[in-house]
Amino acid sequence: MFERDENGDPVRAVGIHQDVTDHKERKQALEDTSRKLQVILDTAPTYILMKDTDSRFLFINSAARELYGVDADESVVGMSDYDILPDHIAEQTHADDQRALEQRETVEVETVIPVDGTERTHLTRKTPILDEDGEPYALCVVATDITEQKRRERELARLTDEYEAVFENTNDAIALVDIEDPADDPTFRYVRTNEAYERQSGFETESLTGQTPIEAASPDTGRRIADHYERCVSAGETITFEERDLHPTGVWETQVTPIFADGEIDRLVAISRDISDRIEYREQLERQNDRLEEFASIVSHDLRNPLSVLEGSLALARDTGNDEQFDRCFRAIDRMKELIEDLLTLAREGDTVSETEPLDLESTALSCWHAVETSDATLEVTAESTIYADESRVRQLLENLINNAVTHGGPAVTVEVGDLTDSGFYVADDGGGIPAEQHETVFESGYTTTDGGTGFGLAIVKEIAAAHDWSVSVTESEAGGARFEFSGVRQEF
Repeated sequence: MFERDENGDPVRAVGIHQDVTDHKERKQALEDTSRKLQVILDTAPTYILMKDTDSRFLFINSAARELYGVDADESVVGMSDYDILPDHIAEQTHADDQRALEQRETVEVETVIPVDGTERTHLTRKTPILDEDGEPYALCVVATDITEQKRRERELARLTDEYEAVFENTNDAIALVDIEDPADDPTFRYVRTNEAYERQSGFETESLTGQTPIEAASPDTGRRIADHYERCVSAGETITFEERDLHPTGVWETQVTPIFADGEIDRLVAISRDISDRIEYREQLERQNDRLEEFASIVSHDLRNPLSVLEGSLALARDTGNDEQFDRCFRAIDRMKELIEDLLTLAREGDTVSETEPLDLESTALSCWHAVETSDATLEVTAESTIYADESRVRQLLENLINNAVTHGGPAVTVEVGDLTDSGFYVADDGGGIPAEQHETVFESGYTTTDGGTGFGLAIVKEIAAAHDWSVSVTESEAGGARFEFSGVRQEF
């Protein structure tokens, strides 16, 4: 400012000076902050946009430019989603913008945007920016590409559906088992079981959940199961075991597999299957193999003698012309026929009985008695029960025992058929009996104490009993003779 004289000429100047150093520093700091913020926004992997209340762009970061296909030097200020996106998508994003502004709170939505011919799903958060009066003047939009996450969610949902379908529809019993303190003293608790487990074990999932094997089953069975679970944890791999008391009936094969989480065993899945039929079939095959070995031994040994007699007698008859040699031939042939017939019976009676019928034990015994040559022997029947069995095989069993008693006990022997105190029946006689040291071997094929016997009679009895799933044993009768007892027999009184 100039001060002038009366002629208007300046005589001095008056100036006011102000220190603006702080102002320039604050301006510089603001510009630095703005640049840093711009760098942060442009390098962020998420899509960040600012819009006005009419959904027109005020700012978009580099990631959003790339998403929308906008060049770095192209201005987007004043543009809207309608200028960049398909109309149907722009309409939805505009509606979401206005909803967030109207509600004055963050709105979270999923938006599908086409990128290079491929649809990408984004999780978008739209937050209104409010002035001092609480009125919105701008909208901040932050979007994250969740396409892979959605794919994994769909895959997880598919796997979950498949898991549920297998878990609930398989015939195998499945139990999911949790582990407490796996590294020290693990405790196993049932988490979940499937319908097959409930159906076969009689336990419901609700009653099993949270229980240990010892709490759910008997102490002995539960301890064995827990030991198997511990063995699986120690091995860190699938193990298999068989257990007869795991479920109410049958033999069960259980496969226990560890489930890992973060490299550590987190749970176990136990899959059990009733293998009773397989075990029975395996045992039947073993019995058949044993019989085949017996047959091979008998054919190679017992038939060799009558064949030798036949061969020698034919040679003598040819050389001497003596007809008496033919009698020896016929006796040898009869002996071979008898052996072959008993062998066929032994093979046939070993097959498992599939169908049974009720048989009155008294009348069956009387009928068998009359079918056998008994001479002066006597039959006493005290049995009052009805047994369930294959009639033809039971007749074979009783006839063999009656014939055995008459053969070894003498023509006046007394044979008794009666019921056991528990389930079963017995056939006893008052003959000479069987020595105690021979009680185990008496049922072996080829066992005989007479020259003319084939040794198959009691072996056939044992096979018939096994085919019915009965147990047979021999002991001494009250009269000092032999007593054959059959237990495990289904019977009624």
